[in-house]
Amino acid sequence: MQRIVINGVRAEYVPAMDRGLHYGDGVFETIACANNRLQFWQQHITRMRTSAQKLKLDFPGEDVYLHDIRRLLENDDAQTACVIKLMLTRGVGERGYRVPVQPLPCRMVFKSPMPAHVERVAQQGARLTLCAMPISVNPALAGIKHLNRLDNVLARHEWQDQFDEGLMCDQQGNIIEGTMSNLFAVRRGRLYTPNLEHCGVHGIIRQQLLDIAQQQNIPVQITTITHNELIKMDEILLCNSIIGCWPVTAFSGNEFQSGPITASLADKLKQRVEDDALFIG
Repeated sequence: MQRIVINGVRAEYVPAMDRGLHYGDGVFETIACANNRLQFWQQHITRMRTSAQKLKLDFPGEDVYLHDIRRLLENDDAQTACVIKLMLTRGVGERGYRVPVQPLPCRMVFKSPMPAHVERVAQQGARLTLCAMPISVNPALAGIKHLNRLDNVLARHEWQDQFDEGLMCDQQGNIIEGTMSNLFAVRRGRLYTPNLEHCGVHGIIRQQLLDIAQQQNIPVQITTITHNELIKMDEILLCNSIIGCWPVTAFSGNEFQSGPITASLADKLKQRVEDDALFIG
């Protein structure tokens, strides 16, 4: 069951003139929570603050969001894993793109059940498709978790249950990321991940895996990856803050195995989750 706190109050609706609704004028973060522990909280709230600054949004502060989250979690079974989503919009404004002189930002916090398929796909492996919908290229917005996600919505509309995730390319045909995830691949012991300088999201888990690879002395190359290059890889994996690390077992008519580097990264990531989570009970 989903719960929502809007500006510190249990609610379900925002005003019809909210700029997040009209223009996608806002930012968000999605965080895994289990046993009243927010996973990689500091990394998420730091990215949200940075994203808000890039959009010139007044950030309400870390403590304010933590207070809202505690309200959502009170009287709940702490053992049940859930998804916490933070959102910040510029708030209500008049018609038109011009920013209000004195905007009143609207903050929202959502609590939703952990998707049932997350653990199943982690065990069985993910089936991928290549989406026809390209990802928009805008270096000024690259990396930011802004509310303009129409590219991802249309890409996700291309399949139903026969796949677990779809990969999106830029206009040159370079694979950038999944509709909800970052991409890694392994070839002859080297780890590859797409360059996100011009588009895509700099995922929290993506950075964790890059850090782990460095600690494990796994060679890493951040580069362009085409479809033809990806199908020749030895291992493919996906990651985000909710799924953690998914091994890929099928893509574009090819089968893949969850190899040693994928297994090692997933194992080290689980340890980091335990070490880094913020207890808020």
